Amino acid sequence: PQRFGRRQRCSAMKWSYTRAPTWQTDRDSVDDEEDQDSNGDADDDDEDDSDDSDSFSSRAYIRIIGQDVILDTDNTTIVLVFPRGLGSGGGQDAVDPNEDVEGPAQRAAKIFRRPAEHASKPLMSFSDDPHAKISQRLYQRAVRSGIVTLLLQMGFTLSSFESIDRDETYLRVGIDPDSPLLRHLARSFRYRLPFKAEAYRSMKEFAGHPGGAPPLNKNKEPVYAYHEFEEHLRHKLQPFRDVDVIRLGMRIITQHINLYELERQGVLSRSFVAPRHESVYELHRKWVFSPKWFWQNTWWEENLVRDYFGEEVAFYFQYFAFYIRMLAYLSIVTFVLVGADAYFDTLIMHSWLKIVFGICIVIWATVVQDSFEHQASRSQQKWGMEQTSGIEPTLPSYKPELEGTRRLALQKLFSNFSVLGACLLFSVLWGVVSVKGRGSWEAIGTSVLIRIFSIAWSMVIPWLVRLHNHRTLRRQNKSMVAKLGLVKLFLYLSPFLRTAFVVNWSQMTCGTDLASAAELTFGTTGWPTGVNKTLYKQWLPQYTVPMNRKAHRWILGLEDDARLCIWGCRPQTCVRDRGKKGTAGCRTNCYYVLRESLDYLYLSHVGFSVLFVCIAIVQARYRALAEINQAAEGQRYTYLQFQAKCDQVARYEYASWGGSYVEDMLEVVLSFAMVACFGIMQPLLAPIALVAAAIEFRLIVYRMTHVTARPYPTPSTGVQMWQRLLSLVVVMSVIVNAGLAVFLLPPFDRWSSRKKVLMFMGYGYVMLGGRALVQSMFRKRPTDLVRIEDFNHEFLTKVAREDVVADLPSLCQARPTDARIDIGLERHNDELDVDRSSVAFRW
Repeated sequence: PQRFGRRQRCSAMKWSYTRAPTWQTDRDSVDDEEDQDSNGDADDDDEDDSDDSDSFSSRAYIRIIGQDVILDTDNTTIVLVFPRGLGSGGGQDAVDPNEDVEGPAQRAAKIFRRPAEHASKPLMSFSDDPHAKISQRLYQRAVRSGIVTLLLQMGFTLSSFESIDRDETYLRVGIDPDSPLLRHLARSFRYRLPFKAEAYRSMKEFAGHPGGAPPLNKNKEPVYAYHEFEEHLRHKLQPFRDVDVIRLGMRIITQHINLYELERQGVLSRSFVAPRHESVYELHRKWVFSPKWFWQNTWWEENLVRDYFGEEVAFYFQYFAFYIRMLAYLSIVTFVLVGADAYFDTLIMHSWLKIVFGICIVIWATVVQDSFEHQASRSQQKWGMEQTSGIEPTLPSYKPELEGTRRLALQKLFSNFSVLGACLLFSVLWGVVSVKGRGSWEAIGTSVLIRIFSIAWSMVIPWLVRLHNHRTLRRQNKSMVAKLGLVKLFLYLSPFLRTAFVVNWSQMTCGTDLASAAELTFGTTGWPTGVNKTLYKQWLPQYTVPMNRKAHRWILGLEDDARLCIWGCRPQTCVRDRGKKGTAGCRTNCYYVLRESLDYLYLSHVGFSVLFVCIAIVQARYRALAEINQAAEGQRYTYLQFQAKCDQVARYEYASWGGSYVEDMLEVVLSFAMVACFGIMQPLLAPIALVAAAIEFRLIVYRMTHVTARPYPTPSTGVQMWQRLLSLVVVMSVIVNAGLAVFLLPPFDRWSSRKKVLMFMGYGYVMLGGRALVQSMFRKRPTDLVRIEDFNHEFLTKVAREDVVADLPSLCQARPTDARIDIGLERHNDELDVDRSSVAFRW
């Protein structure tokens, strides 16, 4: 193995770690070993090196969790981890070699997926008797040998090494990006790759683009045409990226080997995508420690994320960064509103300012939705994601035999009705909390209940989604977004909607006259500030409603002696009206409970995000250090072993400490819904959300780069599966903002029912008009995308025309024929002789 001192540097690590103290080249430890070699310990050291040279052709060190870790990811695409036996130092997943395996042939048939023409032949030398038994030692040996044989026959490069505590064996599966195997897989799976820039040199001006180079979109980014891989186009197409190699390798492996069944049977501990430390370092330096807190994700950062995590994760971070930028714009409008609010000292002016701010929020929400749809369309075209169905693997839980059966129809019906049942159950629980709590305790109880019920529903939803028997991960995520998103949106919004609209008519305080009603209302909670309680007959009547009709009392469940009721939202802070006889405008307790609940919910949101990331970091570090402490003397920890612990603790999947696409994206959508629907009641919610989103963005970026195991680079066409939910949020923002302004803001809350209805409809139509005006400014498909599409279509036509000419050289020479050909200018006078034509013809 190569040895590197202070003046020597590994060819794979030619960077300087000046800004990343936790990711440093191991210089001192290497120097110490070299000093030991010079002092007479060279023989022992050489012996250790010879043992390691079987697994690692060269050594490069990085520093993780305070340890010197060997970088061993070269020529590795996928890693398979196999457990050891009980007698061979196996850990908690160790295999008992003496355990009986019943029906080995049937169990092995679930693992290896063979073509139909070979299905009748015996897979292994196992008895076909389903009741036959063999030892676990023989079964594991045969299956593992079959896996290695099959992978070698496919053309993969394999190497193995033992874990530092000798309880697992790591199989490194690699594909050379320049190998014929990869080109064969790309051609077989019709994998699409972009053209090189050099391929556009002969392209002429077309559709407004000058030619000679790939077209540029509105963001001045080159947009290359994509084409299915063909051997004769190899010199024109860009080389395979790391994510391309992973997708093609995983697809051919999963077509022949059921990795899920391997883990279920205990043959395999886990499998994960091999990380690339060079890419991790670039993400760490340019993305994790980016100085831009509120202006995230330039196009080159998006390409870094896409080339390492795949398009699905890239679209998520693109939307998150765009949302943060739009929050910055809304925060500027908020500070202007707060300044104007401080200038005026009347509640009426404060209310009118909030009405204007409500219109701004609806316009802002519409811009967020439509503008990002355009941005995502540009990324979709730039990344060639118009077609993704051909590169999506089939889920291991998919059962094709269930399709079209009554059982599957009943499962889907039960899953869909469970959403309605969850909403009804939460409504009952929140009704209990609202009755038991008052004031700040009600706000705290609401936030806690939302979190608890949200976690509980998140645990149930995977089982409900599996009842639909989805074939691909994209379909499963789409179903999960619908069920999880609708319920969580109901959880987050319904308590606030109830506080704003329902409390007035569900929690009235009634008495025989105004005095008794006032005593029952303010006797225990205290009288409102800003008014004289002895003059309640002047300012309180406008917050009361008469109950003279017996039918009204019976419908609301009131006693027979109830003649006058004070609304459920009682006055709390009042300002006397100028020029009027004792009347006052008051902000009710519902107004303040709503604001407090929003604040508590956002604080808990950030707190839980920080907590979950810290738990993932601590668990991954603890398990890695525990494995290092069990190592034999002289053994070194490797980067792949650390990634295996990250995969064990923080895999990027649903209900994992490592996060998932659905859960992470849903948190952003819920934050957007809170701001869009309730920003009118708490204008400072926008800057609070801005700071919270920026902190959460940084935490998730750090988690994805250094904690979460590298996920499979799932392709994606954008955020189309979220568009319905986002559209629902924007429409609800119009209704909610109009209702909050009419029912909670003075002086509108004192108006008669007829005036309130007119105000609600008028204000709603004004916001809808603003939304329609903004939507008219955004075309369904941007013009630059259409022109680029036309330009690249012409380019692909040109490439196809050149291929036809190259494949048919016989067209350049006319074949002789005995037939009389008469296509001259004059009839029967000019006889064309193709072979003896006076004009030379060349293609």
